[in-house]
Amino acid sequence: MKLWIDAAAPSPERVFGMSLIERHLKAARHQQIALSEVIVDVGAGGAQPDFVLEPRLKAPVRMVQTPGTAGERLVAALGDEPLLATDAATLVDARLYGYLGHNAGSRV
Repeated sequence: MKLWIDAAAPSPERVFGMSLIERHLKAARHQQIALSEVIVDVGAGGAQPDFVLEPRLKAPVRMVQTPGTAGERLVAALGDEPLLATDAATLVDARLYGYLGHNAGSRV
């Protein structure tokens, strides 16, 4: 399973000292989702968001600048494995990652 984070318009908010991207990475690690990779998509020409990688996350994190709408960028990220899609401007309960990540199929 891949984790795709739409970071075209990331939130500047910090929760417990972490950016929302960092919170997503930490939630994925805590819920022990078997990720093949994490894709942080900043959109066409987007600036790299400021965040610290989760050191115990076992998946590589790849930054991409895919052109198009969020839907078009999401389609570009799809491959032959399930995809969990989220947004860098949202904060979700970490247990949601466990629920979605341990069920078959792609989730948005």
